[in-house]
Amino acid sequence: MSSESAAESSAALELSGRALARVESVFHLLAGAHSNDAILEIEREISPRIARHWNVINTNGALFRRIDVVYAAASAGGLNAEQKRVLERYHTTFRRAGAALDGPAKDRLAAIIERLAALGTAFSQNVLADEQAFTLRLGNEAELAGLPDFMREALKSEAQERGLEGYAVTLSRSSVEPFLQFSDRRDLRERIFRAFIKRGDNGGATDNKAIIAEMVRLRAERAKLLGYADFVHYRLDDEMAKTPSAARHLLDTVWAPARMRALADRDAMQALIQEDGGNFKLEPWDWRYYAEKLRQRVCDLDEATKLRLYARGLYLTLQNAAAISPWLCPTTASGVTPAACQVAASCCSSSKCRSSRWIATG
Repeated sequence: MSSESAAESSAALELSGRALARVESVFHLLAGAHSNDAILEIEREISPRIARHWNVINTNGALFRRIDVVYAAASAGGLNAEQKRVLERYHTTFRRAGAALDGPAKDRLAAIIERLAALGTAFSQNVLADEQAFTLRLGNEAELAGLPDFMREALKSEAQERGLEGYAVTLSRSSVEPFLQFSDRRDLRERIFRAFIKRGDNGGATDNKAIIAEMVRLRAERAKLLGYADFVHYRLDDEMAKTPSAARHLLDTVWAPARMRALADRDAMQALIQEDGGNFKLEPWDWRYYAEKLRQRVCDLDEATKLRLYARGLYLTLQNAAAISPWLCPTTASGVTPAACQVAASCCSSSKCRSSRWIATG
């Protein structure tokens, strides 16, 4: 097969399904950030249908055979690095979807993928239902102790949206995390923390334990059908780590110094508790609160001030980090050299780059 035919095949795959992919992305963003009963009902209905649609394409035998031929021919030359990478990703996608399996195995894998899509939607909607069912109302100054003005305004808006008087803390992360960070009321912090970690684990219609058990079984079966020892090997095979042992090595490498740092922070926060006259052990619902106090003491910078600086644009970017990189990286003890800091800063010289924030996805 010529390089022109290979390029044409990869280009056709890239262009196909674009409209659906865009609509799908917009819908899932809307469902995740601004859902209502109608959107959630649509999500439950279309999730398995969308999975079925893509599965029919990704397991198409004739299409996979063409991709396989094109992929094999790509090594002969004639394609640039980008075209080769596109072909590699399509070949991997089809292979991991089960396109090379025989009929019965392919049908079973298709059923598993469709069921997992439905279970994933049910899982997230159960968590959301538990979030929406919980509201902690705050009505007096004693219950608001420690909360900065910006958070009080946010909690007041939450209450108004729910037709409530006063202030309301919900189980959304944007409400829980700052409340745990600022509230002086340890009893209320504990109540919020426990409710937050129990989402989807409260029994009844929104309990996720049975869903998790079924997902684990189906993931294991999916991996076996595709020739992997277990789901971990399947999941990591297409990642940078490649194997569970490599991933474990990375975690173990990070674990020892991270644990030492966490234990040092724990001891410092426990000392703050004793200084304040507290006679209790640091608990999970205390961590953010005393971490904020520790930061104020060590760095002389509280979260409220940091947010005000950010709003004014006075925040650290890679662009202005270049000027202070010798201070940021005075030694190589951390494994980051001043030269590396300069390189990182130079990466942000483009006018398109305005922030050094990292976004993590799951």
